[in-house]
Amino acid sequence: MIPTRVLKTAIFCLLSLPAIARAHYVWIESETNAQARVYFGEFNEGLREKAEGRLEERAALRVWLERPDHSTRALRLVKRADHFATTLDRAEGWLLAVDLTSEVKDYRKQDIGIVKPMFYARAAVANQPAAARPSMKLDMLPVSDPSQSVQVFFGGQPLAGAKVFVYAPNLWMQELTSDEHGKLTPVTPWPGRYVLDVTYKETKPGEFQGRGYEAVRHRMTLSFVR
Repeated sequence: MIPTRVLKTAIFCLLSLPAIARAHYVWIESETNAQARVYFGEFNEGLREKAEGRLEERAALRVWLERPDHSTRALRLVKRADHFATTLDRAEGWLLAVDLTSEVKDYRKQDIGIVKPMFYARAAVANQPAAARPSMKLDMLPVSDPSQSVQVFFGGQPLAGAKVFVYAPNLWMQELTSDEHGKLTPVTPWPGRYVLDVTYKETKPGEFQGRGYEAVRHRMTLSFVR
């Protein structure tokens, strides 16, 4: 049973967030070293997009294994009813997912501008974090255990002032800001899966598929079980 005070706080936080902050993202779930699942939706609202629906938007996802020795291996994805599945063959290390193919979005009504979205996700194989280094443009790594403290990176460098949402296994959520070293400590009071969600807007105009944009909007998640 969730305490009434905590439940009210969670609902207030969710309702007070701008709609764009609650937009879809990608996250990875892996409980064993035999398989993993990649989802597109909103973990904090129990939303997992379906095949033949919006899951198709992430058809270009690339997923790979990063071993403890930092060597990598591309993984094959198979589309299921509400996720993409992959086989790990008793792997160790980290799972990483990237989709850089999303079309340009007009978010001017949300005061964000016209942006090119980029999606990234990370999770430890079988929820067993190994030594790692930033491997994606926007990345987040545990300083020790991810339920204790993490560090946000952009372009391989610590990202200060990053806004990170912590989504708990229930309705509760928290917003944190990374310190000058890109570090923060999430609150993880319940057992179960947590998803840490960070977004960074890079002011870098360009063009994609014939449409111009003012900035690149990077969005990344780190998923783990406490």
